[in-house]
Amino acid sequence: MSLIKNRTRRATIGATVVALAMAGGGAFAYFTTSGEGTGEAKVENPTAKLEVTSLPVEQLAPGISKADKVTIKNTAEGPERVSVLKAKITGNSKSGTGCETTWFKVSPETTSFGATGVELAAGATQTAEVTVSMINAEVSQNACKGATVNLHFEAE
Repeated sequence: MSLIKNRTRRATIGATVVALAMAGGGAFAYFTTSGEGTGEAKVENPTAKLEVTSLPVEQLAPGISKADKVTIKNTAEGPERVSVLKAKITGNSKSGTGCETTWFKVSPETTSFGATGVELAAGATQTAEVTVSMINAEVSQNACKGATVNLHFEAE
């Protein structure tokens, strides 16, 4: 019986050695991985906190300038600082019929509210005045009769 015990013992030891070798090999046999991908980050456009409005300018004609009152209102829940008001002509309702947008001017194009600006409390307003003009060109400007001039204001 001792021969059977020796064979069994050898077989057990052999199986154990094989199992350990496989387990040890399994501990060292692995795949390394790497990867790539893409992502994005979005910068939100904050809700406008300043509302800019102006009154309509009436009776504009060649060679005539009219003052316009521009109001900047803080619509935020807290204070906001306003440093400049920018104004420009962006077009007119009859530009396709020969009424040239370049015949209209707004000045000043930039109004400064000082080196540090003006702080507006929630709901408070600040006004500025601009002048809208129609230049007197050396050609007929009849195409502009009844035109609406588009003004764009930007408060910063």
